[in-house]
Amino acid sequence: YDGTLVNHISEAENAFPSNQLIAVLEHLSRVPNNKVVIVTGRQKIDIEMFLGHLPIDIIAEHGALYKLNNSWNEVGFETEAWKDKVGQILKEISLLCPKSRVEKKKYTYSWHYRDSAIDQGYYISRQLINLLNTLILQYDLKIIDGNKVVEIMSSEIGKGRAINNLFEIGNYDFVLAIGDDLADEEMFNVLDACKNSFTIKVGSGETKAKLKVNKVENVLNLLTRLTKHHYQNSIN
Repeated sequence: YDGTLVNHISEAENAFPSNQLIAVLEHLSRVPNNKVVIVTGRQKIDIEMFLGHLPIDIIAEHGALYKLNNSWNEVGFETEAWKDKVGQILKEISLLCPKSRVEKKKYTYSWHYRDSAIDQGYYISRQLINLLNTLILQYDLKIIDGNKVVEIMSSEIGKGRAINNLFEIGNYDFVLAIGDDLADEEMFNVLDACKNSFTIKVGSGETKAKLKVNKVENVLNLLTRLTKHHYQNSIN
């Protein structure tokens, strides 16, 4: 969602989808045999607010929660053993970095430093990762060092695993996957072995994706062209 379908903004709760995006997703979801899936690190409540009214599937918190066929299900990973300790570390590190914030989700924790001074935020994020390393081993967690965010979750959670789960319940002759962040690289890695997949990285940097586009607007243009192509084919 963020960084792929909508631009990153400071007030993440206000990152509402554009009318163009809503129209495109709704059109694509109604094409026979299409499956549209949003795979996001967002909480269930957030992504439901933005896209829950659409006839699409949603995977939230990097794969911990699934909305398939309009019904939400949870993977159910245990979190209580580690979340208090991780939360305390994030709280303390936030005091060192003005304008950073902690986001506590049901199955994951995130520390955002998008609004902080660039050099300071990056430097302190390195400190945070070092502090978390012991807990990572102790509780079998993993860190995603993302785009101005550090995310902590069970090693059993991930977008790659979520994509594998989708393949277990369905067969697809064509897959288009688009993402912008390090978390999406797990998805690209899984799809790399799929001959009929097209993977697209949004933005700069190294990637497992086969193709790149520069920005969110390019993604929307591409998806809009796909809807127009289907419409023209349907009337021919």
